[in-house]
Amino acid sequence: MSPSISTYRLVGVLSYLTLILFLITNSYGSPLPHESEDAASISEASELPHAKSEDTTLVLRASTEGKSILLTERATSSSSNTSFPTAFDTIGNNFTATSCPKFFDYFLADETYKSCYAVSLLLQNSNTFFKDLASAVTLDQVLDTSCSANTTACATFMTNLAANLTSNNNCGADYKLGNPTVTQAYDGMVSYEPIAKAVCLEDPSTHEYCFTEAATNSTNISGYALYLLPLGNSLPGGSRPACNQCTQATMAIFKDSAVVKGNPLVQTYIPAAQTINIGCGPNFVNATVNVGTQDSGSSSKTSASGLTAPPPPLTFVGFLLASVILFASI
Repeated sequence: MSPSISTYRLVGVLSYLTLILFLITNSYGSPLPHESEDAASISEASELPHAKSEDTTLVLRASTEGKSILLTERATSSSSNTSFPTAFDTIGNNFTATSCPKFFDYFLADETYKSCYAVSLLLQNSNTFFKDLASAVTLDQVLDTSCSANTTACATFMTNLAANLTSNNNCGADYKLGNPTVTQAYDGMVSYEPIAKAVCLEDPSTHEYCFTEAATNSTNISGYALYLLPLGNSLPGGSRPACNQCTQATMAIFKDSAVVKGNPLVQTYIPAAQTINIGCGPNFVNATVNVGTQDSGSSSKTSASGLTAPPPPLTFVGFLLASVILFASI
């Protein structure tokens, strides 16, 4: 028995429906790939992995030589047996609110904070660290430990810690009054990342830490003062930092933070860059940065995990129904 005309019509309708559905579903493409989640905040994991999470090679252009300069973080040693210095080891009791010293005790004992090995909080407020500056060997061991921390995750943690520090429930009153202990703690927290990256740079000519060379140079204190820029300290009068690759690489790191609104480098970067260029030549470092023009975290990503193709819009559904009616009337 041969197929009837109605059967042919039905087959035609089904074939056309299949084609339309195929075009609709493929016009939206595949689901978006899963993106990595943001780093842990202060309320999350209590331990951070001690592993590098990013490529730390810096490619710089030396204006005096016209060639690329590569500076990398110095390889850390796992044999260090030196205990890491403690920040605010002589904190005192000069606080307005009783909640403030309690908050210091809290965060200094926090395991996540301790796993970040923050040099930024040692530069101005650690007697133990000041003693370590007298020995290049001891200082290298301290930096080996610090440079093993997860800088990206710790930067997020420190930013959140700074926000908690200035809360009225903690040290907000003392911060508003300009208590130097509190303001220096705040600056050290928000400047954790640029300092953490800068102190780990290696001098390509000596294969030593740039920071160790600067800190142990008794004939030129300008090198050490360079690392205080992210803490809101200007270079002392008459400063002449060394005209070397370490200075260029360090200022390149600081430049990236100087564009962020509210960062202490907004006030200190340009004057320091101009001072360096006076001694090292025009354009030795970038002195034309648009400081304080970007919001913190403005480039944050939105996770796209679990997204699927959206349902077809009503216009496609209407077109599909019209096609069915057209075929049925043939």
